[in-house]
Amino acid sequence: MKNATDILVDISDNMEGNGKLFAQRVLNEEILPLIDFSQITGLKTFMASGPVCLVIRSVDLGINQRYEFEQKINNLPMPNSGSPISTAIRESVAELKKQDADTKRIIIVTAGVDTLAGSYLVAVNEAAAEGIQVSLVVINDNASVRSAAEAAAAAGKGAACFVSDATYNAADVRSEINKLGAALSGQAVAKPAQPAQPQQSAQPAQQASTSQTSSADQFASSQKQEEPKQSNDFFQNVREAVDDIKSEVRQKLQDGGIIDIDDFKSTFNETVKSVSETVSSIFEPIKEEKAEAKTEQFASSTSSDSTDSSEKAETESVDLAEIIAKNKESLNKLQAQATESISLLMESCTKAINDLQGKASAKINELMNDHNSSASNLMQKSAEAFNKLSEEKDAALDKVRQLIADDKAVIIHTDSELADKIEIKSQQFLNAHLQKKYPGRVKWMNENGDAQKGYDFLVEDNDFANVSHEYVIACKGILDDSKTFFMRQREWEACVKNARNYQIYVISKMNTAEPTLTIIDNLMDAIVSGKVVPCATANTKLKAGHVVLTIK
Repeated sequence: MKNATDILVDISDNMEGNGKLFAQRVLNEEILPLIDFSQITGLKTFMASGPVCLVIRSVDLGINQRYEFEQKINNLPMPNSGSPISTAIRESVAELKKQDADTKRIIIVTAGVDTLAGSYLVAVNEAAAEGIQVSLVVINDNASVRSAAEAAAAAGKGAACFVSDATYNAADVRSEINKLGAALSGQAVAKPAQPAQPQQSAQPAQQASTSQTSSADQFASSQKQEEPKQSNDFFQNVREAVDDIKSEVRQKLQDGGIIDIDDFKSTFNETVKSVSETVSSIFEPIKEEKAEAKTEQFASSTSSDSTDSSEKAETESVDLAEIIAKNKESLNKLQAQATESISLLMESCTKAINDLQGKASAKINELMNDHNSSASNLMQKSAEAFNKLSEEKDAALDKVRQLIADDKAVIIHTDSELADKIEIKSQQFLNAHLQKKYPGRVKWMNENGDAQKGYDFLVEDNDFANVSHEYVIACKGILDDSKTFFMRQREWEACVKNARNYQIYVISKMNTAEPTLTIIDNLMDAIVSGKVVPCATANTKLKAGHVVLTIK
């Protein structure tokens, strides 16, 4: 299976401090060993100066040797300017789409902050839509940067690995890069376990009455099937049945249900009626059985002893009446006691329900007040944010209008910030070169700011008694490999004045790790001989007071 891997390395000022050093180490020690260099592989570095994004092809996509990557990684330039992560991803995607490979991957080594686009998730989604895996190695301890990288890696079906920007712990780094190795080999990257889902609440509110009635019915049914018990046992059973109902009600309230008081009272009334019927069903058969038994006993006695029949019949009739009267009195007493006990329990339950529902209403009101307060604060903050955005938009429009007006008034508009950075960087480079070439004789005129002399360096003559200058040098830095440079009016005047010893050092390819140095020993002779021509190789706009020159 063919695969193509493009490594993107951030060289912006986000990588200052330990960033560049840690990036070189994690690339050489951990990432490059994961790469199969018999497959298509490339290396890009990226930075931005103002709105200008620079994505440099350090090693073109193709079959390359590992030492080529190590050489470029070991010579990464000094971190500078912004970090266009989104632009780097899109350029990598454009090149990977041209490659004949079954699997295509992007590995980004960065501090994790896109200073131009803000979020690089959109660019990662675009890569994923093309079937390109995106993984990130982030040298940053910031929590929000970590969260953004994890979201991007999930969208890109890759890995998010994190290296502390404070200290480099080899064991911890290797543990993180193992996730990248798993992603490159097609294994799923482990994800944090999801929290357990809360269990469903108990019965819905509509089942409360049914549950209560069911408990009472079960109690009544069980009583019909049992033999009569002592009155204490009977009341104990009644209390247990009511306690069951009370427990169900409390459980319902704890689970967040709302009990309707009228329905509750109706349920209790039905329960009382059911208990009364149960009591009757228990004692009525007893009365009938005892009456029949007495009647049979009375008849038997009459047939055996006719002499005392009338006397015994009267006696038995009295006993039966007493039994029925006692049973009826006991039944009434039991019914009255049961009704009173159930009424007391119902009153207690009703009070508990009212208390609980009162607390629930108070809690609901508190939550509603908190919600209204939060909503009000959110609306206020949204309004403030909208007003701020409107102000920023108006300011941006004013700036655009001013830029348009400036463009109409001035022939050329250059990025002065970028030009200043290139000028300082080129002079730093040349100062180091001249110090080696002319030790102890070089004077950097602009070391503490622009001296506006028309030249940048003086090389003193060995004969210090003459107090003369062997060379007067102007430094010109060019970002790319162009041979065209500009001279200010004061530089041209200094050149004319010091024609014999006025030199120009042109440093091109400033955006690479290996700049090119070209020396013009005598500008006037070079112009006369045609080695330098006073014109540009392409259409160019000039500011007033500038001369354009091109090395042939």
